[in-house]
Amino acid sequence: MADRPNTPVPTMADIENPIEDAQSSGEQAVDLEAIEEQAVALAAAKLTRPTTRLANDVLLLIATRGTAKDLGKAQVVSRGWQAAARREVTLRTTGRVLNVFSEKPAYLRSIEVLDAIVGPKPAGSWRDRWPELQYAKFLRVDESWAGLQHRETVIQFFRDNIHVIEAELAKIRESIDWKVESGWPRTLAEDYTLIMTHFKAALGDSVSEASRDFAAAVHLLRDALTLRAPLEAVAPDAYTDLDGTYGMKTNDSAWAALTPDAAPGVSFVTHAPLEASAHPRCLSDAGFSAAVVLNTGIDYAPMDSDIVRFRSRGRAGGKHRSLVRTAATPSERQYDLPPLSRVTLERIDEAGSWTEFGRMPHRRLYTVVVEFLA
Repeated sequence: MADRPNTPVPTMADIENPIEDAQSSGEQAVDLEAIEEQAVALAAAKLTRPTTRLANDVLLLIATRGTAKDLGKAQVVSRGWQAAARREVTLRTTGRVLNVFSEKPAYLRSIEVLDAIVGPKPAGSWRDRWPELQYAKFLRVDESWAGLQHRETVIQFFRDNIHVIEAELAKIRESIDWKVESGWPRTLAEDYTLIMTHFKAALGDSVSEASRDFAAAVHLLRDALTLRAPLEAVAPDAYTDLDGTYGMKTNDSAWAALTPDAAPGVSFVTHAPLEASAHPRCLSDAGFSAAVVLNTGIDYAPMDSDIVRFRSRGRAGGKHRSLVRTAATPSERQYDLPPLSRVTLERIDEAGSWTEFGRMPHRRLYTVVVEFLA
């Protein structure tokens, strides 16, 4: 299940004058790097004082010289400085994670890497940030939600309607019950499934920006998957969509590394958690179909996208190299991967040249291997 069109999303009119029937909407593709670059350029262009009218490239250059404390202070100076500082933080943290994987992974555990990027696990529940997570999700649907007034209105709406969580839990009960039967504590099963159903992209943005806003939810996903990984067998081949409205590239800009001319061995570190399917219904001759949560249960919807195949392996050198099973029901066979996992391209097969489940999908296939720290 992905951040697919399944949750009632109120319009601005609904929130300002609440009504029972809210309109539903899915997430739209957002080019995070383009937005970031535009923000830097726009902020620099709008600076009016002679002492602060700095060009885009100058702001970025200054940011490269700053300490972590400097970058933190710069983010409250202006939008231009905020964009430049966040870009530098992202570059540094991504490089740090790559070094952890490539040099001495045994010296650091995933919790230490995560702490360095989003901060330590905070006190309290991730549900304390449910309204803010919903707002972050709305921004990906429609940027017109941006602005302090809209933000406060949306957050207050979800604080006043916190009971919707129970309705969302009812829709994903089958997956939750499977986890409980497989040994998950019920509260963890509910929280994990809620987050993965609704907020993967929002958490990916948070990790990419080295933000601490949703640290509790990010830590919960990491804790759940590192706890379950040693208990699960190596995953079978599993599939997901790369492009399109709900694809990996939309949820996480790190996946932009996979292009038709990418060479085997290309590697990157993910920001967002991800899920893949080993259910026969996920593939057809036309391509990939995603599991979608409806009021009546799980259905599969075709996606206009090339396909990623995850080829899992056994654990080695203190690293998990397999996706982790999180559902095995009549409707789903789901396998997940936490944020800050390393993905490496093995091969590319052109459309119509490969088969699976007795079908020959007419979409390009990217086969990758993965690893994440224990």
